Amino acid sequence: MIACPWVTNDFAAYNMQADSWSELASAPTNRTRYQVETFGDNILYIGGRDGNDSLISHIDIYTISTNTWHSVHYSADAAAPHLRSDGETFLFGDLVYLVGGYDVSYAALNSTVVLNISSESTIAQGFQRGIAADKPTAAGDIGAQQIGNYVYVFGGYGSDWCRPLSNLERYDPVANSWTTLANMKHGRGDMAHAAAGSVIYVIGGEGKASDCGQPGGGEKSFPLNEVESFDTSDLHGAWKDALPIEKESFRFAGSAFNHTLFIIGGMGHEVVPADAPHNAAQNSSYYGGYYPVLREVYAHTIENGAVSTLTLHFATLIATIAAALFMQQC
Repeated sequence: MIACPWVTNDFAAYNMQADSWSELASAPTNRTRYQVETFGDNILYIGGRDGNDSLISHIDIYTISTNTWHSVHYSADAAAPHLRSDGETFLFGDLVYLVGGYDVSYAALNSTVVLNISSESTIAQGFQRGIAADKPTAAGDIGAQQIGNYVYVFGGYGSDWCRPLSNLERYDPVANSWTTLANMKHGRGDMAHAAAGSVIYVIGGEGKASDCGQPGGGEKSFPLNEVESFDTSDLHGAWKDALPIEKESFRFAGSAFNHTLFIIGGMGHEVVPADAPHNAAQNSSYYGGYYPVLREVYAHTIENGAVSTLTLHFATLIATIAAALFMQQC
């Protein structure tokens, strides 16, 4: 169990044009490691974990125009398909797809389940198995971007916590099939990502020490600053390195807007207090250390498909919101 007493239900919106934050109605549930999808005037919050590391079975739905929430509760059988954390979602027509993630014991999943959002009654029926083909590789802490009629899923962690994945897999909802494409240059999980035009950008993320899993080594995580891109207009192409971000970060968010790549919050390098208990088995002070929350918002201009050298500093996150969005010290 990975207990996290800092999980909150705070909720905020960032206006990229005005460079300002607004606090919104608090969510009904304190949750972290959740999956989220926007449809119409609503934002759907699925699964994830509470402060005791237990999986959350009900769904919270936020209505943007009214700044209000409501929850949909399920029986144990109805909740089973979406009971997971650290997966990804995408929307195709009236269907929300939920792919990958971890089960209650952090075993990686490859299942793809589907929720019909055409009405409250179909949402009440819950996610369904057997409609969508399962992902070729079981993984959690993954990223996904939808471009046109395809969804691209990348990175994460599978059965080996010491080896972040670099794979890229494309899902075709019409053909209900997966295709394996070029690997990323850098294996990573818990990365930020965004898409602009036909290009996917993968930013930062969580790496592992080279001695992870070795005698005397541990499973120590560290944040990355590498950025790479993949142009989906050339499926036989390779990933390209881009300008690194200013601060090594993981567990953070990315979004592209008006030729600008925004990265928000995250967690930095582990801080280990002087009095932290040492874990000799892992050769680290993991149980006494924590990963500090980063409150900055950065914007990188995209020019001709590449991230330029121009970096702008934007408004900082509201302190209480940082914990809710980016899992403070967990």
